[in-house]
Amino acid sequence: MSLEDLQRWLVHYDGFTAPLRRATVATVRLDLQLEAVQATAAVEEIPWDYLLTCASVLTSSPSEQAQTAALRIATGVLLDKFSAENQRNAAALILDRLRNRPGLSLAQSRGLLAENWRTQLPLPLRLDSARANVDSLITLVSGETIRANRFQRDVWSALDSNQCVSVSGPTSSGKSFLLKRWLESRLTHSEEPLNAIFIVPTRALIHEVEAELREHFL
Repeated sequence: MSLEDLQRWLVHYDGFTAPLRRATVATVRLDLQLEAVQATAAVEEIPWDYLLTCASVLTSSPSEQAQTAALRIATGVLLDKFSAENQRNAAALILDRLRNRPGLSLAQSRGLLAENWRTQLPLPLRLDSARANVDSLITLVSGETIRANRFQRDVWSALDSNQCVSVSGPTSSGKSFLLKRWLESRLTHSEEPLNAIFIVPTRALIHEVEAELREHFL
């Protein structure tokens, strides 16, 4: 069985999806401080080590379902005040592989994750984390680098390949930021003239986008 086959099978395997559902419900209740006693007891019954192993398998999948499952597991471990330090570090590594820098920063700001979590990883995993950081960088024509998640890297690669690109992603996934940086890179460093048409769905957004583009480019 290939890794891709394993990932597709895992997200439908009841032995994985059942504890994942329990973990999701328990951690949401705990995070929202709903029924704290029952939620805490429920979280203590979650097989985090098993779920973290599964999440590690899923992080390289392009499937949104697989990546969402891995994200939920990592978030659940970090929210669980009874999780061990090595489990929290493993959860951080999951977020790192998912290129979820906001999630890592939020966990550290809330005191859920040590600032030096990378140094506590075994050497092979520290190297894996370093590689993930390098892989997340996009080098602009100017030589400047920006840090991107997997979704943003895929979009950038498609734009660079001169493909006809249709991008769909949730709010705050970085679509507008990435498009502005790509346009900036091409407009300021391309030897060939570039015409760009920015279409928005409402009149209100016309003024908002115009103001953002003027502030960014002028």
